[in-house]
Amino acid sequence: MHHYQELSQQLARHFLFGDIPDKDLARDVCPAVRVLRRNAGDCFYRSGDDCEAVYLVLDGEVVLTRQSPRQHVIVGRIGANGFFGEQTILKGHRMHSSRAEAHTDTVCVEITRRNFKYLQQRFPSIMVRMLESESSKGRNVLDHLRSIRLDPVMLRVVRALLGLAKSAGTTVLTDLGHQDIADSIGTNRETVTNVLHDLSDKGLITRGRMQVTLDDVAGLQRLLGGGVA
Repeated sequence: MHHYQELSQQLARHFLFGDIPDKDLARDVCPAVRVLRRNAGDCFYRSGDDCEAVYLVLDGEVVLTRQSPRQHVIVGRIGANGFFGEQTILKGHRMHSSRAEAHTDTVCVEITRRNFKYLQQRFPSIMVRMLESESSKGRNVLDHLRSIRLDPVMLRVVRALLGLAKSAGTTVLTDLGHQDIADSIGTNRETVTNVLHDLSDKGLITRGRMQVTLDDVAGLQRLLGGGVA
């Protein structure tokens, strides 16, 4: 078990295994997982691939995306101490509905469905912690849905644009259609077009074909802070 010493130390820092003694990590958990090292841009799985395992992030960041009519939309970011692919365990899904890609150089451990079943029987706290985490995610999703319904549409568009710019690391958003924005905030294309026209008139953005440039990020952020509809 000596060769598992480093891995067991890494696993002990992950919240799913935080209460498991070191000797049990080395004896039972380490042999049941597989370490994966991925470079930035490498894919763990694609939408439509078979669900075969759950993945725990030890270091780095993974981005989950789904394909909209014109682009990949980010639906989640998983950093160290997080996990993804859990639908194979919690919901019995047979195929992935999103793509998982390393955003940075990333180290994960992969636990197959069969091995996870063994571990949860051996250490029930693993499933309890995973379910608690999923419950917290669910509350965050509900909060997001409430904000979509209640916030004035201009604020929703501005928030979406700023979020896309942050994710992309640029203020020039390309391959972005009005329908893509509408789908992400729960409104229609015509409404988004009108809002973008207003933002353009205010000098906050520049519109182009399948492109939006954020000319005044600070001004857009002030709109959010002031609650301007």
